[in-house]
Amino acid sequence: MITNPCVSGDLRWNTTGITVINSPPNMGASGVSVDINDTLYSVDENSNFVIWKLLKNAVNVTIAAGLYKSQGSNSSQLNYPNDIYVDRYGNLYVTDAYNHRIQKFSNGSTTHGQTIAGVTGSAGSALNQFNVPRYFTFDATETYMYVADYNCHRIMRHSTNSTDGTNGVLIAGGTGSFNQNTSLNEPWGIHYLPSISNDLFITNNGGHSVIRWTLGATSGIFVAGTPGVSGSNSTLLNQPKGIKIDSYLNMYVVDHGNHRVQMFCANNQTGITIAGTGVAGSSAMQLNGPRGIAFDSEMNMYIGDFDNHRVQKFLKLNTTTTTTAIGNYSMFFYLVWQMVGSGSVIGDAGCHGLGNDRVGNFSQCKSNCESMTNCNAVDWQASQLYCVYRQCTTYPPSTRPQSGGWEAWAIETSSPVNPPAIIQWLFDGDFSDAYGIYNGSLVNNSNVTWMSPGYAGYGSAVCFLSTNYLRINRYLNFNSTSFTISTWVWIPANFSFNGNFFVLFVHCNLTTQDTCLHVGINGGRVFLGFFSDDLTGGTSLTSNQWYHVTYVYDRSSLRQTVYLNGIHDGSRVTSGPYKGTA
Repeated sequence: MITNPCVSGDLRWNTTGITVINSPPNMGASGVSVDINDTLYSVDENSNFVIWKLLKNAVNVTIAAGLYKSQGSNSSQLNYPNDIYVDRYGNLYVTDAYNHRIQKFSNGSTTHGQTIAGVTGSAGSALNQFNVPRYFTFDATETYMYVADYNCHRIMRHSTNSTDGTNGVLIAGGTGSFNQNTSLNEPWGIHYLPSISNDLFITNNGGHSVIRWTLGATSGIFVAGTPGVSGSNSTLLNQPKGIKIDSYLNMYVVDHGNHRVQMFCANNQTGITIAGTGVAGSSAMQLNGPRGIAFDSEMNMYIGDFDNHRVQKFLKLNTTTTTTAIGNYSMFFYLVWQMVGSGSVIGDAGCHGLGNDRVGNFSQCKSNCESMTNCNAVDWQASQLYCVYRQCTTYPPSTRPQSGGWEAWAIETSSPVNPPAIIQWLFDGDFSDAYGIYNGSLVNNSNVTWMSPGYAGYGSAVCFLSTNYLRINRYLNFNSTSFTISTWVWIPANFSFNGNFFVLFVHCNLTTQDTCLHVGINGGRVFLGFFSDDLTGGTSLTSNQWYHVTYVYDRSSLRQTVYLNGIHDGSRVTSGPYKGTA
């Protein structure tokens, strides 16, 4: 589980960096990226004109794209490359800034790039041109990419299967370099996380700010920095470059001119320095003109430390290691919020208010509460997007009737302290919950195989037979609450997908619609079912390999979502809320 670093202040990053790439010694580390296998990629912008690749746990880099020390414009060469992305199929995309194009390297090729956007060597502002493309980001299906077109002060969208000279679509800016919410000023970094938000987060390098721009909108909202004002205090930025957001809508901004990385908690414009000291230097705790930023699957942070000619890794502190299972499951539950009253607000004398505001959606209301000290309950009015934050000393708090479509929600816990309840089976030789509450027992027989280490040499695992299973003899109330179930799973080589349901977890008391939860692999696809109200993923799985599967239900939107190896694999809105208790 990755804990919200804005809730648990001690769960941030080690401020002493580890140099993972610094060879050759004069490399120009700009954009960095991590793929689904935790392979690290780094642009070598202005010295060697290539993309470096570092496998997980490896020491030595190899060339992933470009010709070493060969600056140029043919299909094998790059000219001041800026950013890098690798899709789920292994295709590699590069923003080739001074060639004013996007190159795609397919089928493992390192020297035969295809221009899929822009016109080689032709800088311009037409819809089929770029003028120094900087960083880019991709949608969930990797169908489209959004490119920061630096000197045109705009964001352009192009298909990942396009060809050179094809017109793109103007998404934001393009009206000149102004520090206004309808314009962009030398956009450099950009990130899009559609599973969390329909907004692009863009750094204005020339405007010293970050702007949040909803797709389809004609203007954005400034969310960090003061437009047009550079500075080094906690509310100002100086030539920001790379940017990432996390699942809590916290922003991570590479503050290039201040030689630091700033974390802005959701809906908060005061930055927290999580890497660098604010003074240029080459020590393990310092940065010098940093540019790119990326995170791996455990939220370890990688920074392209440009003027130090290196890539620095900052370890995430106190991150729980996901464990694994063969033939069945090891998983986490995040029982975050419980609706304690409909048509009502919290009226408990043991609760007091912590403030209120209007927000974009209920997820943002919850996220804001989680980022506050001791907030563990909210009143929510969907029609007005109005959120009231509360601290309660008992659970569940009592409520009182209130007209206007109000709902009362609280974190399901016996104390007022975050984070929410977690259930975790490690399968490290027994079936106990790591927190000692939801311990399990084996049903039918004791013939299981324990394995340590598990997946890729980490954690632990257990292999179940088809005839036995784990039972949890403790009440678990999922009625009207959001939850996430996540696990590594191995599909046996002899398992037939045809018409078979590979069961991972069942929570069922009544076999009626929206009262019986069952998750697993159904017909070879990821499956999240509420009994006749079900979601099936879009990707066909194969046997004899590991998969990471995640099942998410958001009560506020009634949305089921499934992820396969960290990639969005399907989503739908249910007919009604899940009301299961078992």
